[in-house]
Amino acid sequence: MRAAAISGILCLSGMSALIFETLWLRVAGLAFGNSISAAAIILSSFMTGLAIGGAIASVVKLGRWRPLRLYCSLEATVAILGCTLVFAIPFLGAGMRPLFQLLWDHQTALNALRFSFSFLILLAPSTAMGLTLPVLVEDSVLQPKAFN
Repeated sequence: MRAAAISGILCLSGMSALIFETLWLRVAGLAFGNSISAAAIILSSFMTGLAIGGAIASVVKLGRWRPLRLYCSLEATVAILGCTLVFAIPFLGAGMRPLFQLLWDHQTALNALRFSFSFLILLAPSTAMGLTLPVLVEDSVLQPKAFN
């Protein structure tokens, strides 16, 4: 029964991650530009954060902490930071508009700036998302013996 509940939680977590990714892409597109390169930069920032979370999980011994408790705190972090970003990114874009206009003729520098800002603002929630699955599979219920 516990494995079924955890599987359902993982499904909901994955759905919320996709919803956040879509929301961040839309609001960041409004803030940083709706070009193909801007969307690719924002998406690559999100995926980089997920990869960093997975890399942290592979290096750090996650078994020391209680997996479900750590998972809950990671999901709370994703929820708080994710919702904050949805409302904060448009204000950030409005504040950055003069700098973007100044760099409009220098697309390489503009794309570097877009990547830097999107990477910095998406780093914490996307890294927490990348950590959730490795943390949860450390739970004793989901160990290989439970599936035999």
